[in-house]
Amino acid sequence: MEIKDDDENIISQHEAEYEDVFTVSMMKLYSAQDAFQIELQKLKDVGKEDHEIKTRLNQNITVGDLKMELDELMKQKLEVEVQHIAISKAIKHWKVRAELMEEQKKVLSEQMEMMKKVEDAESKAIELRMQAEKLQVTCEEILDKEQVWEARNM
Repeated sequence: MEIKDDDENIISQHEAEYEDVFTVSMMKLYSAQDAFQIELQKLKDVGKEDHEIKTRLNQNITVGDLKMELDELMKQKLEVEVQHIAISKAIKHWKVRAELMEEQKKVLSEQMEMMKKVEDAESKAIELRMQAEKLQVTCEEILDKEQVWEARNM
């Protein structure tokens, strides 16, 4: 079985698609990691805001104002936690996809190697068949010559 130019183009195209998908996946993973770092910084900033609240307490802010601010901070904290969970799940998802793509790339490489071995085996089989045909012709020529010699010797 010979690999034709069209087959090689298709294989190259598939390899390029796998690399493109892998590249996009890795870019999304890095983007998700960046977003995670931003959200982590927001969590750290929430702690700083707690310090700002204490400073404001010393400035005689009303209980109602503090309650509203506390409610807002709790809402922000909840949003950050939800985003953290979503980002964590996305990171896990992209890691799994990246692993799957690596596995697919490995399988494709193994298949290409196997196709090459099959092609080599087929080439060797054709060569052996040709040698066998030549040997058959040689044997027939020898038998013909032997019959001629026997006929002459009789």
